[in-house]
Parts: sequence; structure tokens; C-alpha cells
Amino acid sequence: RPPRRDPSKPSRPSKHAPQALSSKHAVGRHRSVISTPTTIPARDPRFDPLTGPLDPNRVKQTYSFLKSYNASEIAQLKTALRAPKLPPEEKEKLQTALKRMESRKQADERKEAQQKVVREHRKEERQKVKEGKRPFFLKKGELKKKMLEEKWEGMGEKSRERAMAKRTKRKAQKEKRDMPERRARVEG
Repeated sequence: RPPRRDPSKPSRPSKHAPQALSSKHAVGRHRSVISTPTTIPARDPRFDPLTGPLDPNRVKQTYSFLKSYNASEIAQLKTALRAPKLPPEEKEKLQTALKRMESRKQADERKEAQQKVVREHRKEERQKVKEGKRPFFLKKGELKKKMLEEKWEGMGEKSRERAMAKRTKRKAQKEKRDMPERRARVEG
């Protein structure tokens, strides 16, 4: 049994013959000879070999204007928060945005300080290697220690004392929390 023919498709006497179109339908004037894509595919510079390898220093230099831009945005948010008649929902949104921007700024500063410590360490190690010593690579713990040293050196006397007080208080609370609770004696 031969398969049924779809009436919407034009018929032809043999499979090698051209399709017979109905003369009742008008033929369009425009014929697409070559199909061309209407949109050019987007080019992501991160994954494009034309842009070359990523140079973090160059990126940092190129987008250095963002620091001042972010600082001005933070100032704008602070002034907007000082507005007297501000709905509570709007105030909350502004506060979260401000907090987010400030934490991002602090994270960038921390990262920058960390990179500075690593750069200094590498410089020292290169010098030692030239003298004939074996290189020592910073581990995460060592990096944290050096970062803490840098932080303490950068602090003033009063801020250092306050930080020490906070730290001792935090440690005391942690020890108190970790100690097992004494059982209430039942005297009878």
C-alpha cells in the first residue's frame, strides 16, 4: 500500500522531475538565492583568541576609573539615605545597596593588599634565588600571617588597642561557649 500524499505539498510525476506548482497562487517577486544570517554572532572577548591572553594588570589599569565612580555612587547613596521623608521600603533598599557596595570595596582593598604581599614576597624570593638559595612558595596560612602583620603595622596605637580588646573579648566568648555547662547539683 503506497503512503498517502500530503495535499498541501505540490505533486510531481516522478521523484526526479521538478515540483509542479499550482498556477492559482501568485509567485513572489523576491527570491532568496543565498541564505544569509540576519544577525552577526556576538563575539565574547573573554574567549576570543583575537584578544590574546588575559593580563590582569592591564585590565586593572584600563578600568581604574571605576574606583572613583564607585566612590561617587557610595556618596550619592549616603546623601539619599539622609533624606527626611523616605519610605521604609526605599530606605531598606538603599541601605542594602550601600552595604553591598561598601563590602565589595573592602573586598577589593583586601585583595589588593594580598596581591601586594605576594608581589613583595616574590621579589624577595627572586633575590634569594639569585644568591643561590632554593625558592620558598607562600602557603595560604603564611599569606594570612603576613597579611595580619601588614594590617597591624598600618594601624595606629589606639586602633590597635581597640582591635586587641575586640579580639580578646571574642576569644573569651568562644571559650565560654565551648566549655561544657556545669550540672546543677541536687542537694537533698
